[in-house]
Amino acid sequence: MRAAVALVAPDKRLQVTLRFDHGYLTAHDGVIGVPDMTLCADEAELHAVADLPFTRVGRIPDLRSQRWRVLSLEVLSGDVRVYGLLAHPRLLLRVLRVLGADER
Repeated sequence: MRAAVALVAPDKRLQVTLRFDHGYLTAHDGVIGVPDMTLCADEAELHAVADLPFTRVGRIPDLRSQRWRVLSLEVLSGDVRVYGLLAHPRLLLRVLRVLGADER
């Protein structure tokens, strides 16, 4: 996988770019280039996105969880914006797996 994902928290003026390059991950301070996907939300909501539960088998989203329902409502209401979601849905799942990697 080769992609760039920007995480933006406007409330804290925080911007980070995660660049995935065939098994390597590099984190940059600020937005570098044109990212394939951008997650834009307040810092607390970005932390909540990182804590989303996955199933143990297959590491797929556990859609029965209340947190996924709350996140989907926040995306629909515009509190959490995900630019590039329709173009790169698998990339979002992979980024969420990396952000929640401490649960393995």
